[in-house]
Amino acid sequence: GENKFIYCLSDPNFKACKACATKIIYLNAAPIPDFILPNNICLNTAFSPQNKSLGGNEFRWTTEENQNSDKKNPSFVFNEPGLKNLKLEVKNDKNCQTNKELSFNVSAPANISITLSDDESCAPYIVSINKISSGDNLSITWINGKDTILSADPPTWKLEGTRKDTTYKIEAIAKNSCAEIKDVKEIIIHPLPKAIFGTFPLEGCSPLSVKMANVSEGGPLQYIWDYGNGNLSFDSLAEEQLYYLDGTDYKEYKITLSAIRADFGINF
Repeated sequence: GENKFIYCLSDPNFKACKACATKIIYLNAAPIPDFILPNNICLNTAFSPQNKSLGGNEFRWTTEENQNSDKKNPSFVFNEPGLKNLKLEVKNDKNCQTNKELSFNVSAPANISITLSDDESCAPYIVSINKISSGDNLSITWINGKDTILSADPPTWKLEGTRKDTTYKIEAIAKNSCAEIKDVKEIIIHPLPKAIFGTFPLEGCSPLSVKMANVSEGGPLQYIWDYGNGNLSFDSLAEEQLYYLDGTDYKEYKITLSAIRADFGINF
């Protein structure tokens, strides 16, 4: 607006001697630069500041990465994470210019991949998990189908089996303000073989014919029968055996069944 200034000179001894001059100065209002940034600014992801400036008609945006723009509402993409600065210069039609600068952080999005020590084994099995992760301010959740753990480091899980093969899904979910990524690996846990059989009869007179019933668990299995009388067999169905006693003394025979899971273990 218009501002009037009056300057006078006078002689204190002669009050009538006085001279004055008037000067008019025009002051123009400066523009008010203002802008708002998104709460989360992510690596390699375009964002647009909200230009809230008042009283301007020319705009100049600058960054330290030389992403400059003369648009009123431009977009920017940063390909390096870390602390950044964005400056806005605003000019009006009276050539008045002011600026505003804000600092902000560019975050790397979450990412994760995992590998397991094995993709199958016999129960019980302590699974070892290796991870490769990246991103700022990560939150990592681990899930095995039963348990859920929030931890930056992989958990140690003892995977129990059932009477049949069990598939566990090991999930790792990495999350931050920019992304949520999940990686899943599977591991098959085989039941530990259990050699179980019965005999009939358990005692009797020589020669004694003995029948055996194989009810072992944890198949598919391979078998070794040691009948204790010098005979061996490798069938799941035991052969009926004869046991003899020389003389009048009591004699005990020991029958052994080995149930084998060839790749994963043995149980007697």
